[in-house]
Amino acid sequence: MQRILATLGTMAAVVGLAYQADGATLGAIGGRAWNDSDTDCFDTSSYSSAVTNVCSGDKSYLVPVQIPSNSATDYEFLATSTAGNTSIGVLPKCRVVVLDRDALSYELSSSVNVGDNTTIDSSMRVHFTDTAHFDCVLPGTNQPFGHGLASVRFK
Repeated sequence: MQRILATLGTMAAVVGLAYQADGATLGAIGGRAWNDSDTDCFDTSSYSSAVTNVCSGDKSYLVPVQIPSNSATDYEFLATSTAGNTSIGVLPKCRVVVLDRDALSYELSSSVNVGDNTTIDSSMRVHFTDTAHFDCVLPGTNQPFGHGLASVRFK
């Protein structure tokens, strides 16, 4: 548990990269590797503006978002992969991580396979001083037909 808190505490440093969205779709390319050593694994040059993992093993990709609110509000978090409506291939798995402003407490949603406009969590409460992050594991090239992350959004 202490290691998890230390890892999540590191995520607080990403807050400066957050993007204002007001519920709009955020391109998945607006994120970063969870581990700095994995930075070269993520390719954002695809035709679909998606991010894909070009390394052999699965890698975690983090997309920070800034929630536009002046109070504690429930949000629905959604994501889309390059799979579209097909069930062929290996899908990214995403969850939502909400950190308080001091990175002392956090809330995790369940991890969900991301296809077309997939709901990751339908009612996660986020205070305006908290930060929210999409934490997505993208399949590596060792997986047949690994799909990329096309976008994430909240409403």
